[in-house]
Amino acid sequence: MRLSVIVPVYQSAACLERCVRSITTPPCPELELILIDDGSTDGSRELCDRLAAADSRIKVIHRPNGGLSAARNSGIDASTGEYITFVDSDDELAPGTLSDNMACLDACPGTDLLEYPIHVHYGSKRQYLVTPTARRVTGGKVFADWISEGGNTHAYACNKIYRRELFNDIRFPEGETFEDIAVCPSIVGKCRSICYSGKGLYLYYDNTDGITAHYSFKRQEPLFRHNLELLTQVSRMGMDTESARLWSGCLNLLTDLGRCQDTDPGYLDKAASSLSELRPPLTGIISAGAGVKAILKYISATILGVSATCKMLSRDKLPL
Repeated sequence: MRLSVIVPVYQSAACLERCVRSITTPPCPELELILIDDGSTDGSRELCDRLAAADSRIKVIHRPNGGLSAARNSGIDASTGEYITFVDSDDELAPGTLSDNMACLDACPGTDLLEYPIHVHYGSKRQYLVTPTARRVTGGKVFADWISEGGNTHAYACNKIYRRELFNDIRFPEGETFEDIAVCPSIVGKCRSICYSGKGLYLYYDNTDGITAHYSFKRQEPLFRHNLELLTQVSRMGMDTESARLWSGCLNLLTDLGRCQDTDPGYLDKAASSLSELRPPLTGIISAGAGVKAILKYISATILGVSATCKMLSRDKLPL
C-alpha cells in the first residue's frame, strides 16, 4: 500500500460523504482510506459502514469517543501505507490533490514530507490561502528553513503527506487542544528531505464550533506551552530573528491567557518567568520586522517585566 488517508469521524453525518468523495475521486493508485468513528451518535457510524461496503479501499474503525488526537492515533496504528495523510471529516480536497502530489513524491525519491496549499476558514469572511513556495529542502537545513519560512504559523496536521515511519515514535497528545503544533516541529525535526508543492488544495472549512468559539484557559494553554517549547528550541539554535518573532508571539499568547476567566495566576507568573529568560535583544525584534506595537510591548516587558506587562495588557491598562 502506498498511501493511507486517515479521517477521524465524529458527528459528521452531514458532510462525511462529501469529504470521502473528494478523497476517492479521481482514483489515487494504492490508496487506503481509514475512517475512525469516534463514538458518533448522529448516524455517522452507520454511514461509515455503508461507505466501506461500497468501496473496498475504505476501512472503518469504531471506537469510544476519545477526541481528535486519539482517533488520529488509532488511524496511524492501523495504517499500512508507505505514506500517510490526515483529512478532517468536515473538510475536503480539491480534485487531483492526492494523485498530483503523490506524483511529486515519485519525482523526488527520499522525500519524508510534502506540504501543499491550504485554504483556511474556507467559505467564511476570515478565509485565506496558504501556498508554499515550490521547492525541495534537504539535509541539515530542513528545520531551520521551516522556521525561517514561518512553518510554525501554519503547522496543520492536514495539507501534508508524511512518510509513515516518521510516526514510529510520535503520536498526537490526547486530551488537549492544538495537537498539531505539538507534533509538527518534532516531525519536521526528523525529516531529511521536505518537498513544498504548489499543486492541489486542502479546503479547511470554517468551524464556528471550534476551539476559538469556546475560549478558556484550559483550551488555550497548550497553544502557549507548545510555542514556548518551540521558542526554547529555536533559541538554542541561535536563530535570533526567528527567536524574536516567536518570543513576540508567545508574549501575545500569554496576554490572551490572562484574559481567560478561569486562568491560573500561578501558571501565568511561572510562564512569564520562563519567557523572560528567553527575551531576545531589541535588535532581533527589529530585524524580525516587528511593528510599532510589538516593539512597545517589548520595551514594556523589558522595563516592567513580562508578568506585569501581560497583566496590564490583558486588563487593557496599556494603550497597545
